[in-house]
Amino acid sequence: MSKDRDIFFVTTNGSKPRQYADRLAQIGWRMHVVELEMPENREIEVRDVALGKLAYARERIGQRPLFVEDRGFEIEALNGFPKSHIKILTQVLGVRKLLELMHSEVNRTAYFTYAVAFLGLINEQNTFVGRE
Repeated sequence: MSKDRDIFFVTTNGSKPRQYADRLAQIGWRMHVVELEMPENREIEVRDVALGKLAYARERIGQRPLFVEDRGFEIEALNGFPKSHIKILTQVLGVRKLLELMHSEVNRTAYFTYAVAFLGLINEQNTFVGRE
């Protein structure tokens, strides 16, 4: 496989690479995991957090095809809160307090969100955002 078909996934979460490696291999990419602790920025939208991580990773490992991911959680009744701040919410309030906050809400629709930010060979940058 040629060197230009290698891609680097920058993460410290050991479970994330498994979901990408097989899919990338099916389309001819060989994924390498780079463990790099990245600062959590204060952005609210997962897309913006992922773009911040991508910029940080590029500064540290250089210009090569790479991608990063960030995840969040959105609750419609709370105008999308906590978005990218799910870790802070669970550490500060906890699940029980969140459930108490939602007690009187009729609409309890919630989504897991994710953003994958990609940097390509010729410095092109793309971000893919989705929800489940």
